[in-house]
Amino acid sequence: MTLKLNRTTYTRVSTIGELSIDGTFECYTLEDAVRVKIVDKLTAIPAGTYGVAITMSPRFKQLMPLLQNVPGYEGIRIHWGNNSTHTEGCLLVGQSKAKDFIGSSRLAYAALYKKLKDEQDKKIPITIEIVDGAVSPFAEDIKEEPVMLSGSSLEVTADTLRLREQPGTSGKIITQLSRGQIAKVSGTPSVVGWIHISTEVAGKTLTGFVSTKYVKLVASTNVSPEFVATASRPNLHEPSFPELVVRQVHSHVADMHSFRLG
Repeated sequence: MTLKLNRTTYTRVSTIGELSIDGTFECYTLEDAVRVKIVDKLTAIPAGTYGVAITMSPRFKQLMPLLQNVPGYEGIRIHWGNNSTHTEGCLLVGQSKAKDFIGSSRLAYAALYKKLKDEQDKKIPITIEIVDGAVSPFAEDIKEEPVMLSGSSLEVTADTLRLREQPGTSGKIITQLSRGQIAKVSGTPSVVGWIHISTEVAGKTLTGFVSTKYVKLVASTNVSPEFVATASRPNLHEPSFPELVVRQVHSHVADMHSFRLG
């Protein structure tokens, strides 16, 4: 069985594509943005041909398709999800698409998984070819985001943004913030793609982590005018200084809650 993923739409946030099986359209895909320099957990995998095997995911605790021997990456799975906050390099699938979004993801995944599992049970090799349909105009665009320090004010740009106890989509949800909510960067060290904030909710001060994709800088304290490349940041799971990258994107409410690499 031969899968082919043609990348068709590139933004600073995500990469939309079309997945076919043996030449027949199957579903849409969403990946992280294509970049020249890898930004940990925020970059699509290199174009190329990879073996696919259904194996047990130690994090999802179920059998899932795994792309094999991806250079510079481990645990790249095909799974469900709606936008780039639901992937850390993995391939998301869906039956519909919009800007930086795919929909009916669980349905698309279920249909695709059955076909892959049937082939693997017959011991038929499965490969996926990932093709860049064009050169992403944003591939080298990684120095556009300002450095922010503790005390900077942020505004929520998503309709709903989860405040979590720990950075990452596996972090326990404290509450949900609404579009326009104002928060401040705290002095707690942050990690790439996540920032620790404090904000007022129903008269109470809450602190936690939010994704930097869905906030924007509205006022800053001692903000350096220079720009930084996120590729120089440490691994997602290692603490950094309370300087961060902020990107504002349009968002959609997800049809699921938590995603991690397999």
